[in-house]
Amino acid sequence: MDKYLGHTQYFPKIGGLQFPLFKFMKKEHAASLMATGTVHLPSMFEFRNESKYAGKIVDKTEGFLTIENEYTHYVGRAKDAEGLIPHNHKPYDVMAVRNYGIGTNIKVSDVLIYCAASRLFSDTLSWAFEEGKSACVMIMDATLFFSEVHNKIKDEYDIQGPQSCIYVKSEDGKIFEKNPTANSETNFFLGNPASTFFAKPKSYESQREARAIFAPKNNALVNSENVHLNAKIVFVPEIRSTLLEIIFQDSDPEVLLGKKAGEVCMRVKRLNGEPTVFSIKEPRGVFSPVFFKSQNNETMMGFSYPYEDNAIFSGASVVNCDVDIGLVDDHIVFASNAISNIERLEIYTH
Repeated sequence: MDKYLGHTQYFPKIGGLQFPLFKFMKKEHAASLMATGTVHLPSMFEFRNESKYAGKIVDKTEGFLTIENEYTHYVGRAKDAEGLIPHNHKPYDVMAVRNYGIGTNIKVSDVLIYCAASRLFSDTLSWAFEEGKSACVMIMDATLFFSEVHNKIKDEYDIQGPQSCIYVKSEDGKIFEKNPTANSETNFFLGNPASTFFAKPKSYESQREARAIFAPKNNALVNSENVHLNAKIVFVPEIRSTLLEIIFQDSDPEVLLGKKAGEVCMRVKRLNGEPTVFSIKEPRGVFSPVFFKSQNNETMMGFSYPYEDNAIFSGASVVNCDVDIGLVDDHIVFASNAISNIERLEIYTH
């Protein structure tokens, strides 16, 4: 899918590396999640509501997608064309068209939704600060997290995801393709209409969102808006073992966002031993936490620069950790500690 959609995918695993998700929240909501496992599942359609939300939290296009195609020239049976022609015409209709425009709408029913970011730093952090988020909780094992949440409501809801959002729509919820091909976005969504749950406007890409949806059982999901849900609070104490708190302590937002010169540092508060402290000047994304198994099968957490970038790190300084710098499946990982010895993460700036 990413071969033509051109967006950052959330990969739970690459080789021996496990990649977490990040939930940016208000401090009181983060405290509730960490203390009691309180998970708030809003309805997807409520994010259309401009009177309730502001900024890029509002998305008036949630739950629908308009596809428009234009054919410069096509002669042949409808079934042999790509894109919308075989979707909107009978298979054996003979077409002879020039500069032919055609469109269709895909609508989905309301679902419960849980959103998180696939990156800690980069433009995701900028979006979080602009939206007034002041705390972050790292979901260390997203698969286990969502499995435990679903287990509480599985009699009423099915789950899909977590998976990356697909940033392809315009601000008014459209995608346009001229002379669609076999591997076009049009064919992808026609063949996978439930992917509309994950389709977002291109301007929202800085959120780098991965989401899971919880759909009511026995309800038609596609081409329907007849189901409207209320938000749901789910208490899942079991998920607390999958969570790690991240504190932005003594942090200048302008330094974190690269708008002002300064040094960004990470402090790993450990249950036993002095904190692990490290800083790396470039690239900022090197602070991306990753998880892996040690040779003695213990779960470890370290930090790696973005896995899809061919970046070269510089200015690394690491103290007080089990492994300063090592290789995991050819990925450079810094400042590794056993998860069992980590209390929380603190990010600060000079």
